[in-house]
Amino acid sequence: MATVVQQFPDAERSEQSGHAPDIACLFGKVGVAATLTLCLTAPAVILGSGLPWLRAEQLALIPVCLVYLWCLLVGLAEPLRPHAMFVIGAAYCVCILTSLAYGAWGLGHPVLYRDFYEIPKALLPVLFFTLGFETGSIEKTIRWLYAVLLVGTTLVCLYAWAQWFDLDIARNLSRYYSGGEHIDVALAHYRRVYSTMGNPNVLAQLLTWLIGAFALAASFRIGYLLFNLAMLSMCGITLVMTGSRYGLMETALGLMLVLALSLPRKNAKWKTLVILVLVVAALATASAYLGSGNRPTLDRLLTLSDPLRTDSVQERLNRLWRDASHAILQSPWFGHGPAKALFTGIITDSEHLDVLKEFGFFGFVVYACFFVYPLTTVWKGIRASHAISSRDPDIALLSWAAHLAMVMVVTAVTMGIGMSVLYNEPLRAYFWIWMGVGASASRALRRFSLTAHPETLS
Repeated sequence: MATVVQQFPDAERSEQSGHAPDIACLFGKVGVAATLTLCLTAPAVILGSGLPWLRAEQLALIPVCLVYLWCLLVGLAEPLRPHAMFVIGAAYCVCILTSLAYGAWGLGHPVLYRDFYEIPKALLPVLFFTLGFETGSIEKTIRWLYAVLLVGTTLVCLYAWAQWFDLDIARNLSRYYSGGEHIDVALAHYRRVYSTMGNPNVLAQLLTWLIGAFALAASFRIGYLLFNLAMLSMCGITLVMTGSRYGLMETALGLMLVLALSLPRKNAKWKTLVILVLVVAALATASAYLGSGNRPTLDRLLTLSDPLRTDSVQERLNRLWRDASHAILQSPWFGHGPAKALFTGIITDSEHLDVLKEFGFFGFVVYACFFVYPLTTVWKGIRASHAISSRDPDIALLSWAAHLAMVMVVTAVTMGIGMSVLYNEPLRAYFWIWMGVGASASRALRRFSLTAHPETLS
């Protein structure tokens, strides 16, 4: 074991008995669990008409950072471990400032103070990733986060169902959670629920990841199988209530990833296949039942028979993406900068194209690294997990978190084609916390793999 620790320093650090005191570990678990709870349930905080909306989980970073600094000063916490997200975030800030300067001096775009909001937006993913990455005892943290998902998902789905049935409690809460008048119109006329996310499509993105989380939990025997199946059914019904076609397609991709990741695991693929069949059956049943009671929802879902001809795809292809392509061709390398004076009110419905339009090819390369780094990190952890028995509860928890992070990051990349993730305010903290947790779990899996197979060390 000493040889393993010497070759892999994170192994010694993860053993909390020798370094990080219990109080620091407790603060870490509480901070991550509380922040994730706010991600799922808290409404946006509106400071003023001229200021951007803030999320409660973003404000929660302030006390979390203060507590960490106090623990660090009194010797109760270790310094932050270096990771590539620090470099990626700094590089992205440089790209933003370069594009802003080029847009102002080279292209003559006016600069507003709101253009500089892009800097903290680029740093928030790094902060939330670090919060998930630095959690002390990662196995115990994952167990806490699974419990948070059970409670938080139940609240999210119940609120969505209250909106579907037009209950008084849903109407009273809409003043805090509604994303705008057009969202309320969609709820009133098409019954497209949005729950705590403020937008039905954003809620569908969240449900895609939740369905993946509980499908993997059932496969890895995390918690009770009955609870996981119940949560899968609840999430599937709510997903249909959103009327989000993109969400259904992303969920299909996520389920295929869950099945593909189970193939190398002994005796897991058949169990996973049965679980996925049950999920698909629940989605089909919910679609038929809810669609029969609400014709607009059924009509939206039926258009998936030819998804490329749906109205939303045609609008993107014929107008929104074409306009964005013209802006990209005008300044392909450095982009136009944030240029709020020009781009405010212009909808692209594609985060990838927005980044290319605003920050050019160089900015897009760095933007892609936000996803490539966690993708490669969790893939190494998943490969390492294949050499370890997942019957151990701690190993199963680590493997679940790594596999979930893989499903989330792959679907996030495809979500960026027609939606957003990095700049998605309601989902930003939730996504990057799980990326940090998945990366930390992957490092632990690699450590356990090296311990089980020391001959792999040079």
